[in-house]
Amino acid sequence: MKSQLVRSTPAALLLCGAVLLAGSGGAVAGSMITGAQIKNGTVTSADLKNRTVKPSDLSPTTTRKLQRVGAYQRVTQSVVVAPGDNGQIAAQCAPGSMVLGVAAHWQLSFAGPQTLINPANTVGMAYGTNNAGANDTLIVDVTCGRVAS
Repeated sequence: MKSQLVRSTPAALLLCGAVLLAGSGGAVAGSMITGAQIKNGTVTSADLKNRTVKPSDLSPTTTRKLQRVGAYQRVTQSVVVAPGDNGQIAAQCAPGSMVLGVAAHWQLSFAGPQTLINPANTVGMAYGTNNAGANDTLIVDVTCGRVAS
């Protein structure tokens, strides 16, 4: 009986030690990194858990800007362009809205068209040359948002 106790005691001690280490691992890791140690601009939205950032976590300037924007709308326009020709297309936001972003692409070609926003921030435009061997469609997507003054 004594020999069985001697053989199982080291195994039991080893098991207890492993359980203690495993249980304290998260607490040790959690206390190792602080916000002061994180370089500004390195945390992305993919690093954040949904619904964990509150308005009080944001700067007052950011909070004001977010409160001004609402009623998002996506406006898409397209134009068919002959091979070798230059194409241009524009999409306008509804009155009281402004352009928040512009994206454009060719339907067939991988060439990237250029985009721009007019000075009043109400129209998003795309332009480029059709380098495909056939007619190609130039498509512009404009994201608009209603902004209170």
